[in-house]
Amino acid sequence: MVATLSSQFVKTLVGTGTGTEVSGYLTTANPVLRHDMSDQTTFTSGGNPVTENQIQGAIQSEFTLETVMDQTVIQALEPQIGSRTGTLFRFYAGSNALPTNGDELFSGYYSIFGVTWNYNAGADVRLVWMLKIADGATTAAPSIGTV
Repeated sequence: MVATLSSQFVKTLVGTGTGTEVSGYLTTANPVLRHDMSDQTTFTSGGNPVTENQIQGAIQSEFTLETVMDQTVIQALEPQIGSRTGTLFRFYAGSNALPTNGDELFSGYYSIFGVTWNYNAGADVRLVWMLKIADGATTAAPSIGTV
């Protein structure tokens, strides 16, 4: 689940503008901003020392959302399946009643490229939505910041 300062609130919005809140349907969300490492090591001639250089590579922040099976959340997320431009996902976390200055914000444009249905006897049906960075997004890559 998205970390909070005192478990006061976690708010998840899908879409631009005010977005559609899906917080009440989430059972798990692990948005993580991470990068691939790129090894730029070069060899030198004449037995000179090797120049070693590790740099931050491409963004690799795909993750999954697990939700309960509900028509409202399906209608909010289904249009994002296979979308080249993706849609804006925003995850707020903090210790206030609502997102205010200083609270954590993870945001980025994602597309959904897979949905898994989990049926367990005697339990609610869960949907696992696999989010990947949208190839044709018009804005910058995912980011972590504050409100």
